[in-house]
Amino acid sequence: MNPTARRIATGVLMALAVVTGIAAWLLRPQPVDDAFIGPMRSDYTLGNYSLVALDETGKEQFSVTGPQLDRDPLTETFTLDKPFFSFPQSAGGEWEARSEDAWISADGGEVRLTRDVEVLGAARPDRSRMRIESEQMTVFPRDDLATSETLVTITDRGSTMTGRGMRADLAARRVNLLAQTRTRYVPPRR
Repeated sequence: MNPTARRIATGVLMALAVVTGIAAWLLRPQPVDDAFIGPMRSDYTLGNYSLVALDETGKEQFSVTGPQLDRDPLTETFTLDKPFFSFPQSAGGEWEARSEDAWISADGGEVRLTRDVEVLGAARPDRSRMRIESEQMTVFPRDDLATSETLVTITDRGSTMTGRGMRADLAARRVNLLAQTRTRYVPPRR
C-alpha cells in the first residue's frame, strides 16, 4: 500500500473511531433521578387549630388545640407543635396534657407526647389535681391508659414521687411507677 492510501485509510479509521465514540456517548444509559427528594411534605397544615377526635360510636376520645398541625399523606398520621390535649373521663372530669410536640396515629388510638410533657389529672371534689411530668408519654385514649419509658415525676397533695417508667389507668386515677422509685412527702402546714 502506498503512503498516500495508508494516510487516507488511517484518517478514515480515526474519523470512524471518533464518530463511534460520540455515538456511544450519546446512546449511553442516562442516570435515573430519584423520585424522592427530601422529606415528604404534608398534604395539609392547620394553624391555630381546634380538633375533636371521636371514636366509632361518636363519643369524644380527646380534643386538642395548638398553633400548628400537619398531616402525613402516606401514613395519615398527624404531627403537632405545642399541643394542649383534653382527655374526658366517663366518670366525669378530664385529664389535660401539654407538650412541645405530639404525634397522633391515623385512627386516633395512640397519642405520643414528647419534650416537656406535663399532665394534670382530673380534678377531685376539693379541686386538687395530680401533676405528672416527663420527657415522653404515650396515651391510648380508647383504653384510658398512659405509659412512659422515661423518668417521670408525680406531684400530688404534698407528695413528690419520681421513677423510671410509668403506667397510668386514667379512669381509675391510678398511676404506677415501674422502676427506680423515690418518694418525698412534705406534710401540709397547720
